[in-house]
Amino acid sequence: MSGAIIETFSNGSVMPLTKLEFAAPPTKGLFDGGAYYENGNACPLSIQAKGSYDNIPKPLHSSELNHFPGRHVFCGMLQNEHFGHFITESLSRLWAFDQLSPKFDTAVFYLRDRQRPIAPFVFETLGILLPHINLLFADRPMRFDTLAVPAQLANRDNGFIYGHPLNIEMFRRLRQNSGGPARKIGAMRGYMSGSRQVHNDDLPKKVYVSRSRLSKRQGGILSDQMIDHHMVREGYTVIYPETMSISEQLTIYAAAEKLVFSEGSALHLYALVANAKQSVFVIWRRTRTLVFDWQIRSFTGKGLIGNSHTATVWVPKPDIPDPVHGQAVLDFTALSTEMQQHGFLEGGLWDNPPQQAMEEQLATISAATGREYLPFPAVTQG
Repeated sequence: MSGAIIETFSNGSVMPLTKLEFAAPPTKGLFDGGAYYENGNACPLSIQAKGSYDNIPKPLHSSELNHFPGRHVFCGMLQNEHFGHFITESLSRLWAFDQLSPKFDTAVFYLRDRQRPIAPFVFETLGILLPHINLLFADRPMRFDTLAVPAQLANRDNGFIYGHPLNIEMFRRLRQNSGGPARKIGAMRGYMSGSRQVHNDDLPKKVYVSRSRLSKRQGGILSDQMIDHHMVREGYTVIYPETMSISEQLTIYAAAEKLVFSEGSALHLYALVANAKQSVFVIWRRTRTLVFDWQIRSFTGKGLIGNSHTATVWVPKPDIPDPVHGQAVLDFTALSTEMQQHGFLEGGLWDNPPQQAMEEQLATISAATGREYLPFPAVTQG
């Protein structure tokens, strides 16, 4: 299949990420880390695609290497803290475990940030996808008897995973809601989910994925609790992904017929189990972001519904160039009109919250975060 290449070689090496220079558009950022042949040359297939960044492996010095026997698969950079980037950027080489014969039993990643712990969702997700695979995190230069380097089946511009047939085949495991916590090697702690059991009986068919309980530092929508209230009245089950296990979320996403998302990282997780029979509406907190539509369409052949009805985004200083952490003011009436037109609402249209209430909310958020908020100039109503 197109792009599905695996290089396997003896005495391959993996170097951790030791340098990270952040992107400052129009200047791209850069980072090191990667896989190497026995002669010390970097394996081109190991170069990690990542939007606004270049992966430039540093020279390999053989005296630095620690030896590991056995058969291992290089899986690229592990985004070990940010959920959305983990889902979009760290899973696109795992398809190789289904294709390699004889089997390999270890997945080797290098960490995006060695100074921070690996988030529990990493172990839970990898435990479902790779239930019998050991995890090894290259925190120092390592050499392996046999190393397989699969292609990154991701968009070459932004590095986001997409609906390649081999990715879709791999993600069938997520639909089955099976597997346990991944086993790992090394000093980093493992994770055992203690989440409650989700049963397949009586799962909701109409789901609203809310951001209203997230920290306001992460960005959101002013008066978003009003949206929660309206959606409950419309018969939707409102869920808060940050309070749920990965398995719980996947089970609910896969079973639903209509889903409404408050724009955020949950959309990237949903993409992995999405199907074309579902109808999906997005409530945007910025202008419509095409990457979400592209990703969902790549898995299902069907795009997202919903235009941006953002009137203003209040952005904390010094984040003015990017509204990702901003607080959006929506036109609730226009939003509910479009949702009604597409069959997501049956009741009356929504009134806009009072201006004074919005100002008071923003003042409360500003006081809590200790940051001044200014209007983002580039936001226009969709």
